Amino acid sequence: MRPRAGSLTLAPLALLALTTCAPARSAPPREAVAEAAPAPRAEAVPAPAVREIDGAVPDDMVVDFRRRDAARSMVSVARDGYLVALLRGKDVVAHIDAAAIEVRHRDDKDAPLVWEVTHPQTMETARGVIHFDIDGRPHLRRAEPPTPVGRVESGRAHRCQAHEGALGGFTVLCRVPGGASVAGVTGVDPGALSWVAPAAGAGIARFDLPARPDSVDARVLGYSDGMTGVLVRIEASFLPGEERASLAMLSSERQQPEMRRFFHHRFEE
Repeated sequence: MRPRAGSLTLAPLALLALTTCAPARSAPPREAVAEAAPAPRAEAVPAPAVREIDGAVPDDMVVDFRRRDAARSMVSVARDGYLVALLRGKDVVAHIDAAAIEVRHRDDKDAPLVWEVTHPQTMETARGVIHFDIDGRPHLRRAEPPTPVGRVESGRAHRCQAHEGALGGFTVLCRVPGGASVAGVTGVDPGALSWVAPAAGAGIARFDLPARPDSVDARVLGYSDGMTGVLVRIEASFLPGEERASLAMLSSERQQPEMRRFFHHRFEE
């Protein structure tokens, strides 16, 4: 019977070598044995610094808060017609016109509260931070705009662009037609860090991809344009041996079946 790989059939050969008259051969020194170096583990990349700058906050931006108890408040930021996002720690919320997030008082030094507002048509994004005074009241401040990442992905009726996430990883913004939907590919709940909001008859989608070490996070955005179905895949990966996380955006199209012609053909038969 043919021995299986990894079985114990090598043991008799070792015993035979010990009983022969041939002089024993010394094992090579340990340092002479070439060993494959383990792949370096991906290290977490710190979030980019959010640097405040001088400049007035847009006049139509409104910040408000409601105290829940002695330690927590609900902070909201509004700007009509814009996609508003609030980010703090691992928490991200985004909605058209206004967004709200729960914060604890007087801890913004350890976890800055960041706001971003995006114009649905131009997708131009402004960024800033929120500070709290001694009474816990919030105040808006401007910050440097986000740094673009990668190329723009545009297709039949969509346009996607990305920038460095305020809390690390990547933020992807897509202008899409109405009726677009989002799904997760790698087990991540797409509803946790993805939003699709209607805006002036179309829509704007936001994806926040943490790009954690040893991870792959992929989302798909789908929509129909006439009889053509379009799928946009957005993927952030940070694998062992890589120096930094990478982002990929690509799209594909497929002609959908025309049900009217199908039924017409069947009725003629």
